[in-house]
Amino acid sequence: MTPSPKAFSPTGRPVKYLEKEKFTNGINKIIAFSKFLFYKIMIPRYNAKRLEVMIVDDPNAPFLAAYQKEESLDSGSTIWFNFALLGSDWFERDFMTHSSILSLIIHEFAHQVESDHLSEKYYLALSDIGADIFTLLSANPASFDQFKT
Repeated sequence: MTPSPKAFSPTGRPVKYLEKEKFTNGINKIIAFSKFLFYKIMIPRYNAKRLEVMIVDDPNAPFLAAYQKEESLDSGSTIWFNFALLGSDWFERDFMTHSSILSLIIHEFAHQVESDHLSEKYYLALSDIGADIFTLLSANPASFDQFKT
């Protein structure tokens, strides 16, 4: 096993972004769902600040999704989803019946704690975030209704 390559490099080429005019209802729901989970889970547990969600449209970018935690008190975290590699159908799925969406968000959010996929910190963050989402859903299932298709 080897660590995953870095999604971005200071010497790498810029990625291409999907134009906002091309955002579908599904893309907007993924953005809203990611922010909802971030504000409900990541801010209280990890004292994270805020989240920006970016939609990449670049088949040559080396990632399905990527995450960068805030680097200073003034910045927020960013999650990128690669439309070109995930495909349009992925964004249109029902979150409540397709675990791949929640799985990818949990995977990326765990990078708030640790960038190394092979570390115990990363593994524990995956478990904690998943458990927090389950607790949130159990305590207030109606809060997820806005994301159903």
